[in-house]
Amino acid sequence: MVLGDSVAIALPARVPIAMMGLLENGSVTAFTGNAGVPNAAPFKFTPSQSDFWSVRAQEPTGYSIEQDVGLGTVFTLPVGRVVEMNIEPTQDSFSTGELQFRSGWWSGWGRNFPQSGNRVAGRLHIRRPTAGDQECISTANNISALSVPGLPPRAPEGQISSPFQGIMNGSLPKLDLIDATGDGGRLQVAGGTFWEIDSESHEWLPGVHFSSLSDSSWSFQGFGSDQAGVSAFDKTYSLAQLESWLQASTIDPSLDLTFMIHLATEPREVEELVESFTAIVDQNNAAATNIGLTGTVRSLFLFPARHRVVNDPQELEPGYFDNHWEAVSKVIAVRNNVSALSLFNEFEGLRFDGSKSSLDWLTQNGYQAFEFAGEIHDLSGDPWFGDLLDGNERHPRDAVSAAFFAERANRILGWDVQGPRPSDVDSDGQVGFSDVLVVLDRWGRQDWSCDLDSDGTVGFNDLLLILLNWGS
Repeated sequence: MVLGDSVAIALPARVPIAMMGLLENGSVTAFTGNAGVPNAAPFKFTPSQSDFWSVRAQEPTGYSIEQDVGLGTVFTLPVGRVVEMNIEPTQDSFSTGELQFRSGWWSGWGRNFPQSGNRVAGRLHIRRPTAGDQECISTANNISALSVPGLPPRAPEGQISSPFQGIMNGSLPKLDLIDATGDGGRLQVAGGTFWEIDSESHEWLPGVHFSSLSDSSWSFQGFGSDQAGVSAFDKTYSLAQLESWLQASTIDPSLDLTFMIHLATEPREVEELVESFTAIVDQNNAAATNIGLTGTVRSLFLFPARHRVVNDPQELEPGYFDNHWEAVSKVIAVRNNVSALSLFNEFEGLRFDGSKSSLDWLTQNGYQAFEFAGEIHDLSGDPWFGDLLDGNERHPRDAVSAAFFAERANRILGWDVQGPRPSDVDSDGQVGFSDVLVVLDRWGRQDWSCDLDSDGTVGFNDLLLILLNWGS
């Protein structure tokens, strides 16, 4: 479950999604997402009526919800987008919209959902209205019954809830939503959870469940605040709000859960960051415990590669990144099941901005032939020329650039489906003494090119693999 700001939004040109896309086809068997924004993943919600409101950070009205009744109500949980509609009553059930998985987005990595022969089950996520209006009772007309897993308990007003779930009929993973009673009311669609099931047993197929709570301009402080926002542009949420989202999206409470915290680097001091990181870990753990999750709960801090930090001078950037690593190291020392990965450290503070140093690094490390989605790309040539950051110099430039950073992250974490690297780490065509020197030079570091056994650190096992392959 990804927690983050604009660097973590579920877009193809973002590292967390790219990390999932680089896994072996069929590894990701469940997705939780919001009501969809242009070009976002994994879902798209199409309302049946033109009169609707979008609730998200980028809107002029921000996180204001139920604004048509003027109560000043806000909903600041960063689901990414909530679509709100007032459904007029009719005598019959009435179509309210379609929540569809973006199959074309996922196939961009050469991945399929579902795999051939399997089916998809789904669950709608809504925010239960707090205004005096009647809640629209929603279901879908293209589903059949699903008894296991059970539907999560109905959430209180103002929180995320799941009114129904079922097995989708037809070949497309989508929910054709209807007003189940014809009574109309207020409908606030927050997204859904879709998971791949065996076509006969209807059991969820083992795999990764990708979920995201991310929106623009958030900070570490907001993700551990345990304070619901009170104004339209507040970037905080409460423990109760996190619990409702987690409960609505959980398929199997016995499975392990990893919170991946991925935000842009901030210009903050070490002790401030320690306080924020600790609060995030504690709030995540509390939410998992309070809703009855029984698997192991972990927190993984994924720090990005070097990028622009607000509008400060470039020479200040390394200090900010170092502060984050020092802070998380202090948290790891006193909290169980907390780990961290720094792409800034992995690339030794290099900024992939088209500079000579970035071009030289890509050339020396063989990225004239980077494979992505079955195609070979020269990251040192057109159109990148070593510039893998967008115009803001904060996010990956495109999906290929995101895959470059994601590949490194996956290898360090041991999520590398390509297996151990060749023992010829200096690429001179033979395994020998020069490879030993390179490994010794990078001993104890996170360096995928020398981490031959994919355990996350260059060490004795990597040296042993060179010796075993000596002369080859």
